[in-house]
Amino acid sequence: MVQENNFSHIDFVRLSDLLNIVDSASMDEETYIAKASFIRETLIKTYMPPKYDVNLKIGSDEDLCTTYRGYIKFLTTDLAYTIGKKELYTSNGQRKKAFEKIAKEMIGRGYVRRLNLTSCDHILTER
Repeated sequence: MVQENNFSHIDFVRLSDLLNIVDSASMDEETYIAKASFIRETLIKTYMPPKYDVNLKIGSDEDLCTTYRGYIKFLTTDLAYTIGKKELYTSNGQRKKAFEKIAKEMIGRGYVRRLNLTSCDHILTER
């Protein structure tokens, strides 16, 4: 998009480049998929404040709670035939807990990105 429109003042930085852990220019799609979880975990470990409590934030911020519930709804429908396969979980409760955990991780990553965007001059992208 930047190149197509000749935007000279916009740069996109991939998470892997920002963290200096993988050279994204040499990464094909298969390598990216294999390293994506590691890159996201490193992002959280590097930038998440030690005392950030996602459960407390969800419980005290109505907008964030709504976002969290939306993530769970999305995960329930989107992952119903992949990670949500009944064979992977012994109960619906176990499946629900897995989706809640993923939704909380998504909230955490969003928080880290927001922090990073307010303190830098570039936009983070995953791919």
